[in-house]
Amino acid sequence: MAVAAAQSLPGCPEKCGEVEIPYPFGVGAQSGTGNDCFSEKPFHVDCKNSTLFHGNVEISNISLQGHMDVSMPVSKVCFNDTGGVVANIRVTLSTPVFTISSTENKFVSVGCDTYGYLNSFQDSHTYSTGCLTRCNGVPNQQNDGTCSGIGCCQVDVPLGMRNISIEAFSFNLQRKASDFNNCTYAFVAKDGWFNFSTADLRSLPFEKAPLVVDWAISDGTCESEKTSPDYACKSNTDCEDSGHGFGYRCRCKPGFEGNPYLPTGCQDVDECKELTHNCTSEDNCRNTVGSYECYCPRGYTGDGTKEAGCHPPWRHNPLTKLLIGNHVNVLN
Repeated sequence: MAVAAAQSLPGCPEKCGEVEIPYPFGVGAQSGTGNDCFSEKPFHVDCKNSTLFHGNVEISNISLQGHMDVSMPVSKVCFNDTGGVVANIRVTLSTPVFTISSTENKFVSVGCDTYGYLNSFQDSHTYSTGCLTRCNGVPNQQNDGTCSGIGCCQVDVPLGMRNISIEAFSFNLQRKASDFNNCTYAFVAKDGWFNFSTADLRSLPFEKAPLVVDWAISDGTCESEKTSPDYACKSNTDCEDSGHGFGYRCRCKPGFEGNPYLPTGCQDVDECKELTHNCTSEDNCRNTVGSYECYCPRGYTGDGTKEAGCHPPWRHNPLTKLLIGNHVNVLN
């Protein structure tokens, strides 16, 4: 198999810890040139103590398919025995070119006197969603493993939410801590990651939750940006609109591979060497730009594919006879 090509610009860090950093993302400047390792400011990331960050948000994976795995703190409000607020954490994430994935995440609120908001700020407008949960006593343990409204509620994340804030509230601003629930929580998490337990009402066992953001290039579309000098899709690539209302993405054309955002674009795949062909063997495979073709040796019939194969020319000719050792005497 071919060695994987570098995904970052030459002279730029390829990894931070175990996390790969594909262009258009980048850390710092290129060695030798001093140019940015990232395409534009929103794709600037930092590597601190082998951990990758976008601002103060920790990144665990960046995919060229337009997804990024990050973790965000949980929003919460906690009370003491006299009704005083001892913790009030509101979480924000500024994501000008990223949206919170509507297909990969859920918005969750946990508590017995709780409502949570997920807010999105765009063009001087605010859009919000959320859910609420109330219970006057410890929920039955049959609610463990579900998040259907008793002690825990969840809703889908609307399409196109970015520049978000997450807020947790209590209906009773004078409430006191109870034996089973003294905090209200709200967070966005990967769909299926959080498995509610009634024990979470006493203390949520985590302070951060993993979620997926969708990233794209600019706010334009393929059609509006393809003539721009800053058009991000390089040679041997196709463009596709993001699908969440903001920006576009690039992908390699069929038969090509690599990072479509790098200045060199995508490179031809040698299907013959990488054994991704359907020829009878590598010897019957001829690589072409963006594809390949199968063939048979001279004198053989067939097309060289595994389905049809290659055959000697006499194999399918019933009139061909092979006489070996026959001798005919003619007597006068």
